[in-house]
Amino acid sequence: TGYWSLCAAVNRAMKVGIPVTDAEFMASATKEQVETIFRSDTEGKIPLLDERVKAINDAGKVLLERFFGSFSFCVMRADKDAQKLIDIIVDNFESYRDMCQYKDKTVSFLKRAQILVSDIWTCLDGKGLGEFKNINTITMFADYRVPQALVAFNVLQYSDELKNKLKSRERSYM
Repeated sequence: TGYWSLCAAVNRAMKVGIPVTDAEFMASATKEQVETIFRSDTEGKIPLLDERVKAINDAGKVLLERFFGSFSFCVMRADKDAQKLIDIIVDNFESYRDMCQYKDKTVSFLKRAQILVSDIWTCLDGKGLGEFKNINTITMFADYRVPQALVAFNVLQYSDELKNKLKSRERSYM
């Protein structure tokens, strides 16, 4: 599951000729196509399939409408600035907006946008499109431990509904 499964699924799709990284394909990918591309080697089904189809479709449309059909143009527009690229991603791709309102403040983690920038930098060895003059300004990658720490320090509170769901899942794993 997770990141490496995603990589394997994308590579498998490309190997059999499915243009999974093509913006036109992304913009019109159906639920059945996405389910096939991201199928598991086990019995498991892809979680949040409808949301993932929407995110892929939306990303393809944004790439076509604003970036000449290529994510490379997003990266070039950032002019080697990691923070600017995060802003471009968040401003243009809805599925990267992990923000919410708390009282009169907007709270944002920007986990996925930061990880995307980090992945670009890592995959390209910090060279060419992967060169960012301020890569060290990426603050954190909020995984499941970060919310736990924020709860422990009373910075974040879980709703009773979420607490009950988490407790019931805990018991099912024991």
